[in-house]
Amino acid sequence: MKHEQSDLRIRISQLSEGIHSYRLISHPSELGLTENFQETIRVDVSLEKTKRQLYLRASVSTKGNYQCDRCSDDFDLPIHTSYNICYAYDEKDSEYLPDDEMRTIHIGTPYLELLDDVRDIILLAVPMKLICMNDCKGLCPHCGVNRNNEQCTCAEEHTDSRFDVLRTLITKNNN
Repeated sequence: MKHEQSDLRIRISQLSEGIHSYRLISHPSELGLTENFQETIRVDVSLEKTKRQLYLRASVSTKGNYQCDRCSDDFDLPIHTSYNICYAYDEKDSEYLPDDEMRTIHIGTPYLELLDDVRDIILLAVPMKLICMNDCKGLCPHCGVNRNNEQCTCAEEHTDSRFDVLRTLITKNNN
């Protein structure tokens, strides 16, 4: 049975052992993601509780609005990403997992707060180079026309500016 709730925390203080599923819904403003995100953030969580630990698997979905780095058009970027974290009640149980996948919590902890983890995983899922489509042609460097929408009439000159100094020497020697 999947529990649906509208905040990014899960009550664990009275949780029975076993696997529990949750669908968490949040607005980007609750995570401080107001600049590029307007759509609801959905987090599907599978939480397995044992006597010694909690194992969380989460998948995060949302959509951001960005400007293409090549052509400057606005485009929607769907984000689908996931992460896993193991919460151990004892530090000895956490020594065999990487630090970014392991946390130690007190046995009386009432809630798991997922807000920071969800915000971080969304920001890490945004590529450094934002491209609207794989075959984006970008802007013409001479006239600035968006080459995805119209044909540019500029003559393309395929030169490497690092060799411009050599080209001037050749011109001087020929005269």
